[in-house]
This record gives sequence, C-alpha cells and structure tokens, in this order.
Amino acid sequence: MLFRRSRSTPPSVEQWQQRFQSTGLLLREQREKLGLTLEELAQLTRIQRRQLWAIEEGRSESLPERVYIQGMVRRYADALGLDGQQYADDLRSLITLPVTSSDRPSDQPLGRLRTWQWYLLYLLFVLLAVNGLSWLMRRAALQGVNLEQPIPALPVEDFLPTPPPKPRPPQQQAQPLETAPPNLAEQLRQIPAMPAPVR
Repeated sequence: MLFRRSRSTPPSVEQWQQRFQSTGLLLREQREKLGLTLEELAQLTRIQRRQLWAIEEGRSESLPERVYIQGMVRRYADALGLDGQQYADDLRSLITLPVTSSDRPSDQPLGRLRTWQWYLLYLLFVLLAVNGLSWLMRRAALQGVNLEQPIPALPVEDFLPTPPPKPRPPQQQAQPLETAPPNLAEQLRQIPAMPAPVR
C-alpha cells in the first residue's frame, strides 16, 4: 500500500480551544512582565487592540479563522521577544483539516443573509420587475387594440400599378429674346475696380 491511514484521531475543537487559551495566558503574563499595555502592543504588532485582548482571553469566536489567529499569535509573541514561530506551530499542530466558521459560533444571527444570498435576492427582484413590466405593457397594448371592430379594407386601386403618364402635346418653341445677354468679357468690364488699400 502506498498510503497509510493515520490511526490517531484528529484533535477536537475543544483541544484546540484549550491550547489557544493557555497560549493567550502565557502571552499576557509575558506582556505584563515587560510592562507593555495593549495599546503599545497594538502599535508594535499592527494588530487591533480588541483582537489582542481576545487572544489573551482565549476568545477565538471574536477572531477570524484559525489560520489568521496563528499569524497573530506569532506576531504577538515576536513582539514580546519570544519565539513566535514556535507558538504558531504549537497551535498549527492541532489543525489537521481546514477549519471553517461552522466549528465556532457564528457572529451573525440566523436571520442575516450572506452576501451571495443578497445578490441572488437582488437578481430575483430584477427578473420579477422585468417580467411584471412586460406583462403590463402587453396588457396595455391589447387594450388599445379593439378586436371586435373589423379593420376597414383598403381599396384595390391602392395596390394596382399606376399607368405611365400620357405624352404631352408639343408646345411652341420659345421666342428668342430681343436683346442677347452680353458675353462674359463685357460683364467683367462693367464691374468697378476695387480701391487701393489705405496705408
């Protein structure tokens, strides 16, 4: 066999919680020995004060997922001069599978919707609105056309081709004008010259 199954049972959520609480207690004791406040430590680690307090109190329900908790514990311990990686590895050894938020109490009440549920609800609302508007427009169009009155028939003459126009009788040719217009050269001579610009 290429793969062996581990005979040990995965650690429980309670075991992880106990280890996390003891780690938080050790970190708080070390912080108090150094005389640091949570505000000072928050500036050093760039971790929010309330999250540092939750680590010290062992309140994982107030923190993000366990992977992020491990990173915070490592930064916290490093800021106190301890081996942060060892503290993070100690917590990591209890995690065998990715832990989801279903392992801890939810921050949201049961009545709250998740983001994707809001998008689905919005999409459903838009589809219903479009469908309702379409139904109203169709209904208004059908009420505008009275189906009981027959549509008057168009006369057949409208569809017949029109006959070609009849030829006109020849007209008399136009009489030549008594005076012929002057040619172009004579017209140009009659235009007065422009005066020279004044300087």
